[in-house]
Amino acid sequence: MELYRILNIAGYKIEAFLPTGCEPEQWYIRISRKGDSVIEEYLPMIHESCTRIDDADLEILDMRIAEILAGLPPANL
Repeated sequence: MELYRILNIAGYKIEAFLPTGCEPEQWYIRISRKGDSVIEEYLPMIHESCTRIDDADLEILDMRIAEILAGLPPANL
């Protein structure tokens, strides 16, 4: 896996990883708070990521991250 994006939102650190080589075509999402992993999940990609990241796959990733964050308690509690 290759780190694609790091975001810091509402006290959570969100990391999105891309597949490399022979790995399945799926995002790996890790959300942590104060260094502790809160959620880790795989999200299937629609298109192969060999040449570039498809806009539809980025949109699905962003929507899933928003869904996960909406279900988490505020990090400052």
